[in-house]
Amino acid sequence: MKVNKVLTWMIMSMAILMTSVFAASSINIVDFEVQTDNGDYVLLVSLQNTNTSVGVYDEVSFKVEGEGAVYSTGIVKLDSTDVKVMTFNLRDSVDSFESLKKGESYRITVSTEADSETETFLFGNEKDTEGLDLILEEVSVNSINARDIDTIQVMNGEALEFDLRLTALTDVSDARIMVIIDGYEHENLLATTDIFDVKEGKTYIKTLSLNLPSDMDNEEDYVVRIIGSQGLSGITYKELELFVDTDRNRVDVLDLVMTPSNGVEAGQNLIANVRLKNMGQKVQDSVKVTIAVPALGMSESSYVSNLNKRSTMTSDDMLLFVPETAVAGSYEAVVTLSYNDGYSTSSEAYTFNVLAAREVAEDNLLVSFKNNVELSEGSTIEVVVANPNGKSAPISLVPVENAWSTVEVSPTLAMVQGGASTTFVVTVSPKAGAQGEKDIALVVKEGSNTVNEFAINGFVVKSDSDIEWLNVALVVLLIIAIVVLLSLVVSIAKRRNDREDDELSSNEEYY
Repeated sequence: MKVNKVLTWMIMSMAILMTSVFAASSINIVDFEVQTDNGDYVLLVSLQNTNTSVGVYDEVSFKVEGEGAVYSTGIVKLDSTDVKVMTFNLRDSVDSFESLKKGESYRITVSTEADSETETFLFGNEKDTEGLDLILEEVSVNSINARDIDTIQVMNGEALEFDLRLTALTDVSDARIMVIIDGYEHENLLATTDIFDVKEGKTYIKTLSLNLPSDMDNEEDYVVRIIGSQGLSGITYKELELFVDTDRNRVDVLDLVMTPSNGVEAGQNLIANVRLKNMGQKVQDSVKVTIAVPALGMSESSYVSNLNKRSTMTSDDMLLFVPETAVAGSYEAVVTLSYNDGYSTSSEAYTFNVLAAREVAEDNLLVSFKNNVELSEGSTIEVVVANPNGKSAPISLVPVENAWSTVEVSPTLAMVQGGASTTFVVTVSPKAGAQGEKDIALVVKEGSNTVNEFAINGFVVKSDSDIEWLNVALVVLLIIAIVVLLSLVVSIAKRRNDREDDELSSNEEYY
């Protein structure tokens, strides 16, 4: 009998406990809204725990009236009585999403165990679809779904693949879809589909490919637009942003300049300069530039220092000797850049010509000099003039008169043998007041004929004499200031003494 009473008591206690737990498991729906976001439908549900003493558990579900099964979020726990806002995507919340029709209204109900709310929404804004032929349902870039993000990160030089999912609202013949990337200054970045026909209510998948130029400005945003042409009167689209990034360390070869440009005869020299640009994220302290012609066993190197981000520089002259055994024809010249302490390289291939002897120009002289030099009193610049011809020639380097400096050249005339070179020393003395960037114009003559005109770019710096005169002027001004100050002190002291003498004289007369 006592055991039965105990069991009865335990059952009643558990029943009371279960009743209190279920009574406490009450989550109310404070608010429910359906909002659109770039073609998606977001369900905003505000939930509140009505029990002030304990946390509660419940299940949230959605159902579109007349459209299939409900969707359950699983168990939701609310520990406090504060209102909690939860968001869900309609596409993921109802099984019948694909069967919903554009321009129709639907009623959707959100439910918990203790509460429910219903909201009516328009699926597909009539304004957005009016007069359109195609609805762009989905866009992905390199398998990244653009429905979930607005900005996609890519690398300059990368190949992009756009996958488009489209639904036709009407029959269209000879349609075409275009992908346009705005913001690249050198050309239009455009990809198009082939012409195709669409039927009302059908869904189509189209793929377009587009290669990004390797010289696109990095760390910048570019706009992607998807539009229709040909027979399409309209297409919905979502503007995307591409954030174009670049490698941490990257230096590109822009160009190889060879002098002479038309080629040289076997056994002669040519001068090579490489134009390069830092397209990476880091400054390159030192870049090794190498040009090689493997077929002829030719190779030469130079260095470029302190190449800042997005900066472009040209290497120093590299002198290459074409072997006398070289056969006339075209050869591959490979330019290789080594940077990032030798861990990174980049290369480009070019061609140059070895000419037959009869094809070598008789009046072709090669000029080499260092550009962007600092100029002060008596600055000297070396200019190398090479004679690639078979005969010796009298060569002179003549300065063009200018108003800002005096220019002298030594020697004034040199007989240069065929295949040899000579060095002229140009002495520049800026005149008083000259400053900033200046050009030194020079003319190369073979005999009395002018065969080349060029200019050396320089920058005039203040001379020591200018600095000394400035120092003298400052000292003179300082001395004048001291003399004026002493004069004021003496004058003030004299006035004070005169005033004291006057006061003393007055006091004596009073007594």
